[in-house]
Amino acid sequence: MRLQQFDALKLFAIFMVIWGHCIQYMLSSNHLDETGYIMIYSFHMPLFMMISGFFAISGLKRSFISSIITKTRQLLLPCIISSIIMAALVYIIKGEDFWQGIDFQLLYAFWFLKTAFFCFLLARISYSFGKYKIIAFLATLTLTQIPHIYRIPYFTTNIEIMYPCFVIGVIIKNYWNVVERNYRTIAITAGLIFAAMLIFWSKDFWQNTHAMIYMLKAGEFSEGFYLAYLRIYRIAIGISGSVFFIALFHWCINGAKNKFIDKVCEYGQYTIGIYILQSFILETIMAQYINMDSINSIAFNLIISPIMSVLLLFVCIYLSKIIEKNKYTAFLFLGKKLLV
Repeated sequence: MRLQQFDALKLFAIFMVIWGHCIQYMLSSNHLDETGYIMIYSFHMPLFMMISGFFAISGLKRSFISSIITKTRQLLLPCIISSIIMAALVYIIKGEDFWQGIDFQLLYAFWFLKTAFFCFLLARISYSFGKYKIIAFLATLTLTQIPHIYRIPYFTTNIEIMYPCFVIGVIIKNYWNVVERNYRTIAITAGLIFAAMLIFWSKDFWQNTHAMIYMLKAGEFSEGFYLAYLRIYRIAIGISGSVFFIALFHWCINGAKNKFIDKVCEYGQYTIGIYILQSFILETIMAQYINMDSINSIAFNLIISPIMSVLLLFVCIYLSKIIEKNKYTAFLFLGKKLLV
């Protein structure tokens, strides 16, 4: 049975993605100086990752090979195909080298899909330890905070922030009955914590924290602990904001029956398609030809960019529906099963 509050929540989260990208790509200024941008980025990708963890339980219980094959189809295949198309699009628009573009896109583009896959992989490995899986989860959580052990560039996955959120999503699913009984208390408590943390939230938290472990090893404790503080704060605000919105949407939408909510929940099932398509349309095409510097920053952040985001959201939903109608495009771009 589908949980309609989560479909609505996914639509809300993907709208926030588009809104944040509008601010980032339509202005020449540093997006970290835009209040709207840093507010959105305090919680929206952690929220997506927490939702991913929530719905990962069934996959974690399947056989290791079967679950990894499924997640490869659902996440990595759309990422690879879309990266190749993105490289071709950049070649056409900007004239950049196509083959170098493929390498660049595979490394940097559609990072959330790659991160969701790696988070699932770590969780599935942890789950394989049976009665010791809690210890294994703690071990993998620790490993994600030591980025230099990975071959994958740290900054292309944000796994140090995302994996804790993924694990919290798994925990919420396991204790969903507790959430259902106490959602009002959880929403109010998490909301107050989130609001309090937003008071001190700023672009300073985007500082690179790669060097934290090295500084601590070298005895540069003040600098190392400061970077640790920045990372912990980002994780904590992401978790508090995500838990708040999960409980809030459960409070407001669970069991509600009207055409508007039904439509919102329907649209929330197209998030992968929307995420990929907005990258083509907004981050590549619109960013190349549209600039909003002449518009007042506050007006753009609070009025123009949300309107643009809503319009683009509907365009992406419409195109996602077209892609879904063909079994081959649905397989390649949306990770759907290839029905014969």
